[in-house]
Amino acid sequence: MMAEKILDALKEVIDPELGINIVDLGLVEGVEDTGTRVRVWLGMTSPACPVGPLMRSNAREAVLRVPGVENAEVLLAADFRWSPERMSNEAREQLAARAAAPATPDLASVPITSRHLGEPEAVRALEAHAPESGQRTLAWRRLPLLAAGMLSLVAASWGGLVRLGWAWPIPEPAWVAAHGPLMVCGFLGTLIGVERAVGLEKRWAYAGPVFTGLGALSLLAASSGIAPAGLMTLGALVLVMVFASLLRRQRDLATVTMSIGALCWLVGNVLWLSGSILSQGVPWWMSFLVLTIAGERLELSRFLEPPAGATRAFGASVLAVLVGCTLSSLQTESGARVLGLGFLGLTVWLARYDVARRTLSQPGLTRYVAVCLLSGYCWLAVSSVLSIGLSLPGAGPVYDAILHTLFVGFALSMVFGHAPIIFPSVLNRPLVFRRAFYVHLVVLHVSLAMRSIGDLTGVSELRLCGGLFNAAAIGLFLINMIRSIQVRGPRRAL
Repeated sequence: MMAEKILDALKEVIDPELGINIVDLGLVEGVEDTGTRVRVWLGMTSPACPVGPLMRSNAREAVLRVPGVENAEVLLAADFRWSPERMSNEAREQLAARAAAPATPDLASVPITSRHLGEPEAVRALEAHAPESGQRTLAWRRLPLLAAGMLSLVAASWGGLVRLGWAWPIPEPAWVAAHGPLMVCGFLGTLIGVERAVGLEKRWAYAGPVFTGLGALSLLAASSGIAPAGLMTLGALVLVMVFASLLRRQRDLATVTMSIGALCWLVGNVLWLSGSILSQGVPWWMSFLVLTIAGERLELSRFLEPPAGATRAFGASVLAVLVGCTLSSLQTESGARVLGLGFLGLTVWLARYDVARRTLSQPGLTRYVAVCLLSGYCWLAVSSVLSIGLSLPGAGPVYDAILHTLFVGFALSMVFGHAPIIFPSVLNRPLVFRRAFYVHLVVLHVSLAMRSIGDLTGVSELRLCGGLFNAAAIGLFLINMIRSIQVRGPRRAL
């Protein structure tokens, strides 16, 4: 009877991206109760899911609200392997996923307390006792890393506006030339590094965002020499090590794709460190972001069970991206076209098989995330088509359009969508979804359309105004995130 109450309580814990509770998704591996003490085993689709720690915290809070429960542990099940048959029929209906094969046992119908739980020594546990105040402690030690990333974003936007043609004063003229590295390495690299370190739950993994944060600060201070590029390269190397650790625990195409993405970032940074012009490293930086995000989405697509042919098509597109990067480094015009083909292949795959198509009908944050993702894929398609048709010139308005449709349209759409999910996990504080989030998303897309049209038609006024409102969208995003994080208050599930 107690186990049923605990499972009912766990149904309050919702996966924010899917809008479905963790019981129906098949993420609850086991429940053990001994009177007033309860243990719950959870599994994740990824061995280092960035929202895993937050989900376990939320699950523990839900269990502690059950009458009679005085002590609770939420543990990560050892050797957990998620499979589609674990989902309940309700979850399948919500995602419009394929029905379970008749010959396959429906694990969702098996009493959870009878499943294999694993040995306590083989799992990672959260702290067994809740803070007396019932408050969630703010992760103060992670704040400097996020602050360095956000400062990079602001400085990159400021330098980018001056570079675009706005005659504004700037605290440090070097920010203009450092616009690209600040955005890709200082902001996006630091953000991805923190996200992965939180998921891995290993202290050494935080060395990556520490290095990139220091590299960002050195760029902000206009440090000369190899320090900025060297620190960013070390940060990328740590991220590669993080994924190497994940590959030892789970070898699948999604993890391999994200690992290749980290390697692409490392190669791009090494080219920068070696003194090559930045445009030589740009294809590798583009691939870092595209492959990292594509790998994450492939991982989540397991809930829809894409056919084997679709998985092979995904792998072929990743291979095309690698070939395109290599050819681009040899300064061949065909490299950018092959790279564009690889990106376009991934775009088509994501548009067809990403779970975001199925979650548009969900309310609140889940729908907002889906809108961000799908609109971002549109910009990735634009960047891909431009690369195929016009190659990657290395400078000029066309180059500006290709880069910013990817780095701003695609990458920032992903950031806008995932920030409300990742920030609570990083800061260990809940975030309140607001409809105002759509404002910065709409401003981003409208302004980028203006900028891109200005780039391709030679209308400088459109280009300038578009760039200005790109920066405004970033400012609105930061304001909305700060307003929505609950620094004080009771712990609550997303």
